[in-house]
Amino acid sequence: MLSTRQGIAIAIKSKFNVPEFKIYDSYLPEQQDKYHKDPDYAVMDDIVLPVSDIDIDQVIYIKDGYHYPILFINDKSLLSGGQGAILPANLVTSFPGKILRPIQFKNLAAIFEEPGYVTISFSLINDILCYKSIQNGVHPDYVLHLIALHDENSPEWFHYNLESLKLPEPKGTAVSARLYTYPYGIGNMETIEQFPGLDATLLIDGCYAAFQYSKKSDVKRLWKSLYEQLRDPYMIHNGLVFNPDGGIKARRVIKALKRADIL
Repeated sequence: MLSTRQGIAIAIKSKFNVPEFKIYDSYLPEQQDKYHKDPDYAVMDDIVLPVSDIDIDQVIYIKDGYHYPILFINDKSLLSGGQGAILPANLVTSFPGKILRPIQFKNLAAIFEEPGYVTISFSLINDILCYKSIQNGVHPDYVLHLIALHDENSPEWFHYNLESLKLPEPKGTAVSARLYTYPYGIGNMETIEQFPGLDATLLIDGCYAAFQYSKKSDVKRLWKSLYEQLRDPYMIHNGLVFNPDGGIKARRVIKALKRADIL
């Protein structure tokens, strides 16, 4: 895993817009505490970086250059309205796309010597796309999206064609939402497994997710379709819990990026 300082060095070398950051340890505890509570900043390792809630992930596969650029918008809130815990991923919207210039992609591909996925996160600050973080690989939640967007039938065929750079070009839009039970983390999978009519997919970290894919790009309609199967009174009465805000952040982010002439 890359450290925050390593990520910033890669971002600078790749010619990304890196916002002016601060060194966490150079501040008194009172100011450090303010940075932790301020939504306009993120404390990562010993770095304090300006951020915004208009954020998006650019995912690419690197091997002899860069391939298959896909965009992910990730609402990490466990509960509606941004309440509750912040998860690594929850309400995810994905579609093919690029938010970087060709030279930035090429610079990035030249840095990573080993083949694999790279996820670069950005925030939109004052209509400027600003670097947030970079890591090798993708969230476990994103894997479902990658397989569907590339129109592959199984993880095995997906990985085989990925490594040989024979994947179909990504198309369409995919959405997913994690499924929980209350109290959270107690009997989560067992409870959800009692609903045989629920089309849910097992994620790597022991959680189920509802998933939908469409060849079209109507984000609002796709999320509506996903929630139709979840709003069953029997399942909700017997413990099914999910964040109902799917698509709200995605549409807001897409609108902001288009207004800034980035999408």
